[in-house]
Amino acid sequence: MRPFGTDISIDLPDGESLAATLHTGTTCNGSAAKTHRGILLLHGLGGTRHEHNGNFIRLAAALADIGMTVLRIDFRGCGESSGEPGSFTIASMIQDAVTATRYLLDEMQVETIDLLGFSLGGTIAPLAAAEMIDRYPIRSLIMWQTSFDLLADLKAIFGPLALTRVRPRKSLANIRLGLITLNQTFTQELQTAPEQIGLALDKLTLRIPLLIVRSQNDEVVARRPHQYQWHEPQGALDIKHCTILDADHGLSRTAHLVEATQITCDFLCRLT
Repeated sequence: MRPFGTDISIDLPDGESLAATLHTGTTCNGSAAKTHRGILLLHGLGGTRHEHNGNFIRLAAALADIGMTVLRIDFRGCGESSGEPGSFTIASMIQDAVTATRYLLDEMQVETIDLLGFSLGGTIAPLAAAEMIDRYPIRSLIMWQTSFDLLADLKAIFGPLALTRVRPRKSLANIRLGLITLNQTFTQELQTAPEQIGLALDKLTLRIPLLIVRSQNDEVVARRPHQYQWHEPQGALDIKHCTILDADHGLSRTAHLVEATQITCDFLCRLT
């Protein structure tokens, strides 16, 4: 196995392209092994397909070791993907996830897809899964360090006026939060995101298993009571909550990443 994966490019319908990295197991002669389980990794706000401290590189290598075909992407406008920095929206990130899923199904010929999102990626994952589940073989959903109300969390970090003191300029209003640039469409989408995520999870948890991994000392995602205990629908198939003790949002310590990775691998291994 190549632990760092193989870099590829995936064309988008609008002419843009996604930078991506593919991980597969290997056969005895060193060629890529054909696996029928695919998993897509979606990064967080301000992140890339490698994630903080290379966490997605190590996670992808571990997932390939249990026989999965792993694809991690840079959303458009992020990392090495095309598109203006900060031009991403929730709608565009959902489309990126759909296109990457089609790549796994068509080019890698996997039979099922698991979606794993970290932080903002965990917000996008259920929205994308809900859009795809009636068309594609979505097997499970995994949410790491997910904000169920990113707008509220950003205001808590940068101040209550950080996302309101903005004026449209040539139809585009950009908000700069440290090194992160957000456009007006994205911030408007965040206002309705909590409701949309709840509706998506209501639909998904009746049909596929869900794993939620969070940190005890998450300094980014607020500890509001509803965050991980929304009104779970009666008849939900399988919802598993796991907390990494003493861990921060980025799972900066190796031991915490290893624990989250092991929880995830165990969850996936028991699925049929």
